[in-house]
Amino acid sequence: MDRLTESKFGLEAVGRSSEFRLGLLVRRTGLLSLASWIKNGSRNRLTVAVEATDQPLIVQSIHSTITDPSVPWLMVESSGTRLAPCSIGAYGHIMLMDDGAALRSQVSSDPLLVFRRSAATSRVTVRFNGRAEAIEVPSGDGLVIVCPARTPMLQVSEVPIVEPLWTPFQRNFADSSRRRKLKVVAVHTPRWLGVSGSTRVLFPDCYPVPNTPEEAPGDLTDAEIAHHAEVLLASGVSRVIFSGGDEAHHRLMLALRERNPKLRFDLVFHGNFTQLQDPYVWKIFTLWSESARAGILNTFVTMKQGAEQVLRAAGVKSQCLLNYQPGENLAPPAIEDGRTHIGVWFSGTAFKSANPMLAALTLMKNASLHSAGLGTEGDALAEFLGIHRAFHSDHAVPREELHRRIRETHLSLYVTAAECSPMLPLESLQLGVPCIIGPCSHLFEDNPYLHERLVAPYPDRPEVIARYAQRAILEREQIIAEWQRYAPLYNERARKMAERFLAEA
Repeated sequence: MDRLTESKFGLEAVGRSSEFRLGLLVRRTGLLSLASWIKNGSRNRLTVAVEATDQPLIVQSIHSTITDPSVPWLMVESSGTRLAPCSIGAYGHIMLMDDGAALRSQVSSDPLLVFRRSAATSRVTVRFNGRAEAIEVPSGDGLVIVCPARTPMLQVSEVPIVEPLWTPFQRNFADSSRRRKLKVVAVHTPRWLGVSGSTRVLFPDCYPVPNTPEEAPGDLTDAEIAHHAEVLLASGVSRVIFSGGDEAHHRLMLALRERNPKLRFDLVFHGNFTQLQDPYVWKIFTLWSESARAGILNTFVTMKQGAEQVLRAAGVKSQCLLNYQPGENLAPPAIEDGRTHIGVWFSGTAFKSANPMLAALTLMKNASLHSAGLGTEGDALAEFLGIHRAFHSDHAVPREELHRRIRETHLSLYVTAAECSPMLPLESLQLGVPCIIGPCSHLFEDNPYLHERLVAPYPDRPEVIARYAQRAILEREQIIAEWQRYAPLYNERARKMAERFLAEA
């Protein structure tokens, strides 16, 4: 690491030297051009100074002539500027110029400047060969083309941005968001089904990063992160809520902040303190909490009731949201085949062992297991115990299929020892199927009847889980009737919490 640090510093030092810059110029344009540059002095020296801007002015590229490739950013002298990744910028970057910033570059007698429009209007002064012209780069979308050697310098102010890498989904998202003047968007990872389902309920407008569940968030390159940042910036939103908080989402937040420091960022964290012993969960927890302390992240939202008090005591601005499940509540399904159908549905087995629940099935007469995502050990245990299996999937099933599968059972088991605000019990109850849960979430603590019937106090004791399961199946009509009375009150409370959070400036 020391050697890499030294090498990086050495390369940067060489890059800043005038000798290296002159060498680049010789290599690119030849000795004749170098002699001309020395002879002419300040001739063909292009300068740009930002006079006024509310947001950084975006320079997409500088061209020595209108047909030449972009001038390398290394050959552009500047102050008050910084480079940011951008898939269509020169050499994969754009130059951001703050109020009062300036740049200078040696070019030919007919250069070209390309500015990218943003959410704010900027005024710049362009000087070239004794001429100066004040130019306004308007807000909006598109490119502004400036030819400093021509009269007027501003040649075209409405050029569409050609972005061949944009998918129809991304373009439709950006266009629709601008058309609706969308202010807030929630970013989530579609591979994580539970978090994605929660996000879509809590927030009306979502943007998935990555865009598909087949893509792993950890595989996103810097260029892909920059590309998603461009899509979100093009949407015109002023607030981005990251739901889940993968490491890639933190990189995306920093890329967005580099381009637009005025954006507000929030995190909805779906983890809990038990999970912090996992190295990855600990990593993302510290990334986001330190960003909150540094003022980059506005609010660290937790889905674990009571955790917001701990975070506030630790100096992190925090509040709590609760999951809820809107929609019609169904009556229990009619299943009369002589068997007791039990569903165990997981979308990940970290900190969630199905083994005590599987063991409980051996204590229930004629039990048939419907399951998804149990993991290798869970499937092996079910085989060892000789449990009758009605439906089996190695992986989590899509939400629509999951709901259909739940309706084929009498009862769901979700007795876990580490939860925040679990969605599966709410979905199951809405579908008319009672769900036994563990004692580690806030669910039903304000309803004595549901709490007594559905919250198993010992999540690692199969005989206790079996006893609760058998009673819930016998009383499922009464349990669902009480849920149908209770659900609107719970949903309204959780919905108002989300609405108040969204309404914050």
